[in-house]
Amino acid sequence: MLVLTVSGSAFALSPNAFMGTIDSDWATGGNWTNGAAPTTEDVSIRAAAVIAPSTAAFSNILRVGNGVYGASEVGSIVINGSLTTRYDIRIAEQPGVNGTVTVNAGAILDNRTSAAVGEFGVGYGGTGTLNVYGIVYTKSMDITNWYSPGTSIGTVNVFAGGVVVDQGRLTVGGSESWGGNGSLVIYPGGSFSCGDNWNSKLQSWIDRGAIRTIPGALLIVTNNSGNPGKTFTAKVIPQIASEPSPAISVMINDSMPVLSWKAGINAISHDIYFGTDINKIATAHRLAGDFNNDRTVNITDLSIFLEQWLAAPTAGVLSADFDASGDVDFNDFARLAGNWQASADSESKSNQTDTGYIVSQELTPGETYYWRVDEISNFGDVIIGDIWSFIYNGMNPKIALDAYYIAPNAHSAVTPASGLILDWWSARHQAILNRVGQGNVDLIFIGDSITHGWDVSGVDVWQQYYADRNAVNMGFNGDRTQHVLWRLNNGEIMGISPKLAIIMIGTNNAYGWNTAIETSEGIIAICKVLRNKLPQTKILILAIFPRFDTQTGAPSSAAMREINAEASKRASVVADNQWIYYMDINDQFLDENGALLVDLMPDLLHPGASGYHVEAEKIEPMVKKLMGENN
Repeated sequence: MLVLTVSGSAFALSPNAFMGTIDSDWATGGNWTNGAAPTTEDVSIRAAAVIAPSTAAFSNILRVGNGVYGASEVGSIVINGSLTTRYDIRIAEQPGVNGTVTVNAGAILDNRTSAAVGEFGVGYGGTGTLNVYGIVYTKSMDITNWYSPGTSIGTVNVFAGGVVVDQGRLTVGGSESWGGNGSLVIYPGGSFSCGDNWNSKLQSWIDRGAIRTIPGALLIVTNNSGNPGKTFTAKVIPQIASEPSPAISVMINDSMPVLSWKAGINAISHDIYFGTDINKIATAHRLAGDFNNDRTVNITDLSIFLEQWLAAPTAGVLSADFDASGDVDFNDFARLAGNWQASADSESKSNQTDTGYIVSQELTPGETYYWRVDEISNFGDVIIGDIWSFIYNGMNPKIALDAYYIAPNAHSAVTPASGLILDWWSARHQAILNRVGQGNVDLIFIGDSITHGWDVSGVDVWQQYYADRNAVNMGFNGDRTQHVLWRLNNGEIMGISPKLAIIMIGTNNAYGWNTAIETSEGIIAICKVLRNKLPQTKILILAIFPRFDTQTGAPSSAAMREINAEASKRASVVADNQWIYYMDINDQFLDENGALLVDLMPDLLHPGASGYHVEAEKIEPMVKKLMGENN
């Protein structure tokens, strides 16, 4: 039972009432029966009041729509600033009354901090509405009121950006409580948290739909950690298929996997496209004239066409209105006739109601597979899905060992990330795609600014050693292991089979982004991608170059150098001297005291021209061996 305690009469004329005599501004004294905006007294809102962004308003008991003045009372407040109450808030008090409070973005309604009781009634006998775009604090909230359930209608809408923090109970009037008609509606991006589960009723209100979200969204209910209450949020359910399994860009060991996904809203069936050519997956679509999408234009499609001739197909049934003109006509017949007895491309696998597809043929080790799921809505619309991919593991047993398994997205160093937000990064990525698209690539250098520098300080050395070897520089300033992973999974090694890939990456991970272990796992993950995408390519891992002078550099220089050295050492364990090799030439850049030689590394990080010459000379015997030039 709820016990309501108020100062003075439960239903009384307020000492100060907002009448809107002059304008709608709360701060205008002439709008109030007392001739001044309230400070400590009870308040009734009998017109449309607005609290400006610069106004900090106060009241004791706040009644928005007060039936004491008559059953046709209507009151409202739009809060753009702040409003603090010292007792209760009652929206629509007594039958027949209407009241609305709107808390806009950036505004605060505080019924908790200074309140002795802090009860908040929405639909307090009448029809009350609370719209929240900003922040509301209260000690408790009752959506409809127990004393007049037959006339109480209360609605709380928490819109995107809105937050309600209820310190105590939340009640929502209905058949499982005391009656009334209450609703708490959480919009995607909104949040309502209550500190108590009054009479264990919260779940019953959720089940009845009294606590709900909007159509097309999912209500998320989280148990609070510090009290028995719950927090309600919501997210949009996408129309497109989502949450693919296998996850995007992961490596799998199952040669005949089950592909699964979460259906989009309103989807009644799913078109599946699957193959190894990303371009074909991107352009795949339903076969024109294949109205039932059984991958063949046949007598069944003709039957559907004839049944619907010159009619508008009913929503939710197989439709011969292929051009979505609204009627089945000669344009649709042309599609049927033009593809008569034709079959869909091999990438088109199935139309089905299940959200799981079993790959029926064994996959090829080292191959990247692409797939897409288009959703067919109950209105017949085709919602084109995203392209997902995974790699089937194989070829190099050592890489596949559990000892070197790294959970997908375990940390940032192994979670693919792009730099496409940067114009120059995007342009360089596109230039590499264009170059590898031409084919004839025998040698690739993969890395960060140290590798990128072959195009600048090392350009003459590059011309001497690598120009005639069909080499491609895939170094990007500022890249970390995660950026390399994204690039390798987004076309930079597609369609090529170089003899050798040389990797030096990780120095930027040391800037507080990752530990040595995480960086090494990022390097190993890169090796995995290369081994599985380029099974005939040898890999040479170069130890990350030492950086900064440990004696004269920044305070963190020694730590960063140690991270790089440990990361390199840990990554070297995958070198099997069959497909993966490892070299550490760092001593060439240090003097006897471990200080960097400034004539080789002028900025104590990147080689100069002479530094690149030293690197090229030291790795040349290994490069010749791995490229088969010693034969």
